[in-house]
Amino acid sequence: MLSIFSRTVKTVPRGADFGHVLIDEQGKILFANQEFVDLARLITGKVLFLKGTIGNTIKDVFGRDTLDTVIGTFMHRKEKGSFSGNFMIAGQLYQVVVEEIYENNQAYYEFFYFPIMEDEGYSKERVFQNIAYKLASQKGFADIDWILKTSDNHCKQLITCLINHEHTTTPARYCPYRQRCKFHPERGYMQLDRRTYFRAKVLLKGELYLSALKDLPVPPEIAMKKISCIAQDLSIGGIKLQLKEICLPEESVVRLVFDAFTCEGIVVWTKKNQEDEWLMGIRFTEVDPEQHFNIIKIITKSRVVD
Repeated sequence: MLSIFSRTVKTVPRGADFGHVLIDEQGKILFANQEFVDLARLITGKVLFLKGTIGNTIKDVFGRDTLDTVIGTFMHRKEKGSFSGNFMIAGQLYQVVVEEIYENNQAYYEFFYFPIMEDEGYSKERVFQNIAYKLASQKGFADIDWILKTSDNHCKQLITCLINHEHTTTPARYCPYRQRCKFHPERGYMQLDRRTYFRAKVLLKGELYLSALKDLPVPPEIAMKKISCIAQDLSIGGIKLQLKEICLPEESVVRLVFDAFTCEGIVVWTKKNQEDEWLMGIRFTEVDPEQHFNIIKIITKSRVVD
């Protein structure tokens, strides 16, 4: 069985208040919920049933008017990708979110239809906003002032996310706000993962390579020389290293290689410990999203508050 099909069945709530359909590149319906079938029935005027919809193609369901549907328009675009937009469907305004999924060298497209209410609610008292803000603050999340400006309905969803996730959170696949939520790990700011004052005690063996002394690049033979190091603690913004018999001057540019991640950084402080070994503080300067995620996984396993 297609694994993304299995995940879809398990993760999408039953009796959801949104339409949901999963199709392949040929437009064959691999999964659909009753809300999607009800919506298709309104659009086509046909007598449709869930059991008879799955396994058919979008053209079988919608007929000649396929191009007039959001799915048909999306499938005929030259560039697919993921997107979100608002569309008037059968007299109701919907936010349609499409996710492009790749598995076994095949592309699949998952559509969510969220009905948009005329007013999401912005209470003057900001009750839900204050609750969500307080929860995020208590958990140590940074840059959360934007929460106070979100709608009541979005804040209700944020409260659920914050309660159900201890260290990090990613909006659920079926969350209607995930495309515009600043907590989204790709489209948002990843602020639920950016702890400004949490660090984790670690014991990671790695390698350090010197790239430059301040603004001056070092010769290739020096840049290729491996320097063994041990990481003692780790945060989103940097790392503390232990080196034997080697001290690099401040503002040195280095590349760090560990089993779990690699990144670049700059030396911001150095000092000796009681064992006459050098300790060094590195501030990260370049971390791609995948490495950032790997660092977060290490931090959330064990952390201590500064």
